Amino acid sequence: MSERKEGAALCVRDAALVRGNTEIFREVNLSVEPGKLLALLGPSGAGKTSLLRAIAGFLPLAAGEIRFDGVRMNECPVEERQLGMVFQEHRLFPALTVYRNLEICLTGTLTARVTAAEAAARIAELLPALGLTGLEARFPAELSGGQQRRVALARALLVRPRLLLLDEPFTGLDAPLRRELTELLRREQRSRGLTTVFVTHEEEDAARIADSIARFCDTAGTQSFRQEPSQRF
Repeated sequence: MSERKEGAALCVRDAALVRGNTEIFREVNLSVEPGKLLALLGPSGAGKTSLLRAIAGFLPLAAGEIRFDGVRMNECPVEERQLGMVFQEHRLFPALTVYRNLEICLTGTLTARVTAAEAAARIAELLPALGLTGLEARFPAELSGGQQRRVALARALLVRPRLLLLDEPFTGLDAPLRRELTELLRREQRSRGLTTVFVTHEEEDAARIADSIARFCDTAGTQSFRQEPSQRF
């Protein structure tokens, strides 16, 4: 995945995941076209996060395969996967300012991709788009919950990913703020042409922003996900 192409496609074929003696899911088949957004929808404990981590290449499958742009994710070095990830918790460094939290994802020793000057230019471009202008010198504890989630999203976008993975990034927020942030996410995702997988247990969030939805299903003890077009609001 070293060559950067316009767009990419994500394909999950006959995927099964087993942890210990527990089968998490099996016979999962999903497809996300370049620049489209897929929502994984289901209750807590349905295996959504496990599927997302398998897509990222962090969990090995018991069967099947997951390919992004034709490459098996688990066979691609982490630094070449071109992923952006946002988790349920914002995972910001509490002792660092907003600016340093953003800068470190670009210039840190493990992920040194760009110079400090280029990092500054990227941050300056992204801050107004995500409504973070003027917050650069604040620490995470000085931010509202919504602002913390915006910084987490900014951090994922700064690395200029081709595949964006979001694990219930707006959980715990009230409905109006969740709606505002899902619309912000959709705008940024579409403007950047990012292939995206968005995990949620909120039907409204999935319907608002997804091009297609993969719903959790349990048929005769077989846990899986079934994909369908979204009836977007």
